[in-house]
Amino acid sequence: MPFRSKSHLSAIALIASVSVAACHGDDITTSRSANGEPQRSIGALVTRGPATIDDRFDALTESVPGFGGLFYDANGRLAVYVKKPATLSSASRNAIAAFLARERSGVHSDQAAIDAANATVLPATYDFHELLTFYRSVVVPAVPTIVGITSGDIDETKNRIVIGIGSADLIPVAQARVAQLGAPAGLIEIKEVPPTTVNSLLTDRLRPVPGGAHIYRLTATDSIYCTLGFNFVRYPGTIGDTVATDRYFVTASHCSSSRNSLDYSDSYQHGDIVANEWGDPAAFTNSYTSSCPVGKLCRFADASVYRYNDPSLDDQNHVALAGIGSLSFTSVATITSVDSPPVGYTVNMIGAKSGRRYATVEATCEDVFNIAGWTNGALLCQGRAAYFSQDGDSGAPVIELFGDGTAWAVGIHWGNYTSGGVLHSRFSPMDNVLNEFYTRLPGSPYFSPVQY
Repeated sequence: MPFRSKSHLSAIALIASVSVAACHGDDITTSRSANGEPQRSIGALVTRGPATIDDRFDALTESVPGFGGLFYDANGRLAVYVKKPATLSSASRNAIAAFLARERSGVHSDQAAIDAANATVLPATYDFHELLTFYRSVVVPAVPTIVGITSGDIDETKNRIVIGIGSADLIPVAQARVAQLGAPAGLIEIKEVPPTTVNSLLTDRLRPVPGGAHIYRLTATDSIYCTLGFNFVRYPGTIGDTVATDRYFVTASHCSSSRNSLDYSDSYQHGDIVANEWGDPAAFTNSYTSSCPVGKLCRFADASVYRYNDPSLDDQNHVALAGIGSLSFTSVATITSVDSPPVGYTVNMIGAKSGRRYATVEATCEDVFNIAGWTNGALLCQGRAAYFSQDGDSGAPVIELFGDGTAWAVGIHWGNYTSGGVLHSRFSPMDNVLNEFYTRLPGSPYFSPVQY
């Protein structure tokens, strides 16, 4: 049932004012007219606070009869919705030109007049006052009762009210609730609109601190930049034990003051000391395992663990989900398991220097020798993939990412090399990291990037 002209609205009572009870989930109260049709009251459209563009569109309905919204189309031509008959008089076009000249301060009044004169006229079902009144009197008060709502708008390009719902699964629930509002058929469109979050950079001051965040330590002359890997919980004995109150994170061992040695290095995050090195297992020789070549110092992981100064800084099992090649992120991935993906599986690295990069696994257990800065050392059973990386990414989390926002912890990035013009990156598999911490740190602690 379409709306009538604004002057007849109170008589036919098509637009509702919602009772206080409706804000608590109750049905909207209605009465019925003599002919049995639903009857709703309408109050004055009162604006509190500064006038918005919607208020100014509403005011335009006074000088442009039947005005239902305007926009510029894909070709840059002005389009104006007008209720039947869908025409614009000279006076209406002049009013629109004056409106454009006021709203678009960068547009000369002559151009505004040209735009208005050449405007395409589209048939509107509702004028803007009708749309705004229903939206503010009915939709806005009902927002607390619409499960999953993420946005609401009077869409000038559609001459409709559009409600965004965060998940497609919740759209039927929202449709059922909206049906209770008494809107004419077709007035409200419901579509999936994901929740909006504030953009951040991996180099920003992040509190709490997720995996992928920029960290560094200071020397007498310089700053050494790295990336936080995964946040850890330390379980006192087994996973079933009471969770210890302290919180930890892992990064590359070579990011500390001395590789493979506990030195209590401070870790900074955007100007603040957030943690100190708590454990960095010593390298071992062939006497520990035959996997280590004679004459070499070996480890299974380029990794050390830091303890947060304040447990609340720990962002638990979250890794910043930066854009591809970007330091900007709007969401986090939740670590739900530890995995060692086979060759051919895609992994993602989130580095504070390079952002998120991805590639397929090329090797799962490659021994690496003659490492820059540690020529007599070896890292055993390392992973390799051809994702891009650079200085500052060391310590970064490598994950297997899924479409639902969860991820599995794959490893800790620590270096790269170029061969045949192709850059290959290396990471210590997470199984190696956890096993080495378990076997070679005092107290045999269980560390985990997963919150059980």
